[in-house]
Amino acid sequence: MQHSYYCSGTSQKVAGLNSLQLLSEHYVAGMSSSKCLSSIFLSLLPCLMEDSGPTTQTEVQTVIQSCVELVKQYTQLTVAHDVEEVYLVMRIMKRMGGKSSLWKAVEDLAVPSIQVQD
Repeated sequence: MQHSYYCSGTSQKVAGLNSLQLLSEHYVAGMSSSKCLSSIFLSLLPCLMEDSGPTTQTEVQTVIQSCVELVKQYTQLTVAHDVEEVYLVMRIMKRMGGKSSLWKAVEDLAVPSIQVQD
């Protein structure tokens, strides 16, 4: 069963894990105003921490992989000029992972792949 809810602070209705779509829309919109991913995460925090959503394992894996790729690519592009922003994204993702099994899976997959290798 898919749940519908309204994201606090917005008038946008989010059904299930369409919060991924909401995240991508806000990220694309934020690119024109140089908005950081950490700011977008914080503004959508209530929506992104909801675990209502896909019922199939395939849907869950697709969402997790998409989020992991977003975080990995963003950190690769950002780390050279804004290490503090990368740190903030990691801390926020850890916070989301503490309340959402989806974001815990994203954190578990993304963090090891972006740690500095000696």
